[in-house]
This record gives sequence, C-alpha cells and structure tokens, in this order.
Amino acid sequence: MITFPFDLTIDKDAPKIFIAHRDHIMYRSISNRDDQREFNAWATSDSIAGMRHIAMLEIYFGIMLVVSVTEEGKYIIQRSIDYKKYSVVHTHDVPIDRLIQTGMGNAVFHAIDGWWITTDSGATWALLTANSPDIASCIWIGNISNTDNNVLIAYGKDHKIYNLDYLNSDEWILQLDTNFWTGKWYPAIAGSQLGILAGAGKYLLHSDFFGNYSSWRTKAQVNGIIKNIAISNESLIPVFLITVEQSSNSEQNKFYWTYDLGDSLIPDINRIDPMVAVESVIPTSDNIDETIFVASGRRTNQALNEFNYHVTTIRGP
Repeated sequence: MITFPFDLTIDKDAPKIFIAHRDHIMYRSISNRDDQREFNAWATSDSIAGMRHIAMLEIYFGIMLVVSVTEEGKYIIQRSIDYKKYSVVHTHDVPIDRLIQTGMGNAVFHAIDGWWITTDSGATWALLTANSPDIASCIWIGNISNTDNNVLIAYGKDHKIYNLDYLNSDEWILQLDTNFWTGKWYPAIAGSQLGILAGAGKYLLHSDFFGNYSSWRTKAQVNGIIKNIAISNESLIPVFLITVEQSSNSEQNKFYWTYDLGDSLIPDINRIDPMVAVESVIPTSDNIDETIFVASGRRTNQALNEFNYHVTTIRGP
C-alpha cells in the first residue's frame, strides 16, 4: 500500500482528471509541475454502482455525474457533490449513448426514447423531446451563462447535419446533406458560437451561424479522411485540432491545428515516434492557461497485437 503525507490534498481549484476504474472513480489534480514530483496524488471515491461506466461529467463546480450500466442492463446516472459519495438519481430502461453539458448546471442525454434534460445539476431529469435523427455525434453550441442561441447540432448516421433550438422547439431541422462525399466518412464535428467545423471525407466544412443551412462553406481539402475534430475550451479564440486518417494507410493519422476556423491548417510536428490508430482526442488543461489536447492511440513502434494504448499530450505550436 502506498501512503502519502497527511497534508497532501486534492487542489479544489486546479483542473482534474477522472478515471472510471471498476467500482470506483479515481481523480487527481493536473499541474504543469507533475514531472517535477516523485508521485502523483490520486484520490478515490467510495464504491459506486454499476458494472461498466460509460460517461462522466463535472456538470457544476464539484458536482459529478456518472452514467453506468448495471448487471440487469439498466442505465443509471449517479451523482456526487464531493467526488467521494455517489448516489443514483436517475434510472433508464433503454441505453443512454451520450451525455452533453449545455451550460453551468445544465445537461442533456440521448437515449432510444429521446433527449432528456436537467437544469438542476443532475438532481432531476425530464424528457426534452422524443424526436431525434439517428445520430452519430452531437455537440452543443451556446452561451454557458444565459439561454440565448442555445442549439444542439447532430451529425446523423445518414451523413446529414441537423440542429435543434431545444429551448424553443422539439423539432430537429435538416441543415446540410454531406452525401456529396461518397467515400469513407467519420462524423467529425466541433465548434463554438464563433464557428463550427465539420468533416465530410476529405472536405473541411465551416459554419459561422449555429449550423444553419446558408452558413456552410467548404474551407479546405486534406490529404486523407477527416477522422476527428476537437476544440479547446482553454483559449479566447477557437483552437481546433483535426485528426486526419491518411489515404495510403488508415492506421496512419496526422494532426493539424487551426486558429482561424479552417483558413489555415498547421501540421503538428512536435512529436517523436508518432501515434497511429488514434481513438480519441479531448481538450484539457493544467494550472496554466494553455491550449492542450490529449490523444489516445498506439505508437508506431508498438506491434499490432499490443493493446497497451498510449496517451500523449499535444500542445499548440
């Protein structure tokens, strides 16, 4: 057993990383001084319900939500106000496949029976709308401090982009059909109120007005297939990291930065032994304001039968 000094505590003001591990949630603060320490201070929650945990969200300062699946096949949402003790606040009979924050203390989740919403930091949930396209990915675009211009934008499995003004309507509106691209495709999309980027095969698309039909333009063509688009929440301007699957080898992935909504793409060349088979890219931060992304995948020097996936930090050029 590893023990730590009695005065070692988790910094409540620093960014944190959370990992679901069996029947516990592990977490610790992130600092740019981690490499100067001899250990990292991980804290652990009390035992939580469920045999598999599929989503986590800090919906408000210090309030965590965890979506889990029980042995009986039920989907449950567990809530904690201290990172330690979790209690079940919602049970769903059909699968929940995504959980999206829509403001401070607000969130929605999608299930087979529709979209559900909370406005009290996850304590209670209500049906928002039973209507929904068959979605492959979905983002929220809005103002975290008020209710003006808040929309959900979904990339459907039919390769079409829809939006929903969910505070004023329950109808999803078709805004763009990307079936002009007939090759390999990923539902890559990310954005903010200042602009949205989406991938349609080799094409990088841009909208400057909440995904509405007339606002979509082609910004660039890449040498490969756009696999993922992530946006940083730690910058004053939208900073995107775009993952491109190479046409010659689907396992080979390249990263590109854009600081100007796709007008220019800057290749990431800061890494030795590049990553392949990228599975996910998420924005993050440490205790210094800086644009950072974390990517998970396999290093080029790992054999195909090695399932020890690597996590790497990608900082802006």
